[in-house]
Amino acid sequence: MKKKKRLLEWDESSDQNNFIGIVSSSSHLGFVHNLNKTEYFDFERSEDFEKIIENETLYFIKYEHEDSDNSNRYVLLKNKGIGGTLGKEFKGLDYILVQNTENVESLNTIKEFLLSQKFIQAVVEIGSSKISEFNKQLLEI
Repeated sequence: MKKKKRLLEWDESSDQNNFIGIVSSSSHLGFVHNLNKTEYFDFERSEDFEKIIENETLYFIKYEHEDSDNSNRYVLLKNKGIGGTLGKEFKGLDYILVQNTENVESLNTIKEFLLSQKFIQAVVEIGSSKISEFNKQLLEI
């Protein structure tokens, strides 16, 4: 399968991206399967996310879910990819959930929902001020 350079693309009319770090011992297939069994998500696998650093390309597994009823778009990235992690600010996290939303209240709902799942050990909101400028540009914040 040929890989293409893919950036996280967002609708320019949306207000903001929120980042949630997740710790889970589940494999990405089991993790997504368990999330998809709930009423909140219906993730589908998309092309791998690519990050190029000093002529080396790192690949990360990526899933997407569009929640048009609540004006939310979610991208789930496996933090540990071929050759490294997404960034030092994500160290110790297994997954990064990027929520592009116009509905700020839904962030708290999603965090509470994730914390209630047995297959998730920890949930951390990552403020955009803690993300490096390089990753901000890459994730198009």
